[in-house]
Amino acid sequence: MQKIVTDEPRAGLALVLQLLGQNGNRQFDQITRTKTVESILSSMSPSGIQEYANYLLEQVNTSDADRFVSAFSVEVAR
Repeated sequence: MQKIVTDEPRAGLALVLQLLGQNGNRQFDQITRTKTVESILSSMSPSGIQEYANYLLEQVNTSDADRFVSAFSVEVAR
């Protein structure tokens, strides 16, 4: 996979998102006892790493916003 990511840097983000995303598992490397995600990330270009970081921040921000809306809705209902 490192060769694929080295040859086509944009593929790294797609692979990582599939392995860790909705159809994968956030603990892919631990479950499979491999360093697949780690090796993909280490082979990605700086712009690919930045895109992945932005994706992670978006996930955190979305989760925080959802929790806030849920908590606020409960408070208003009381």
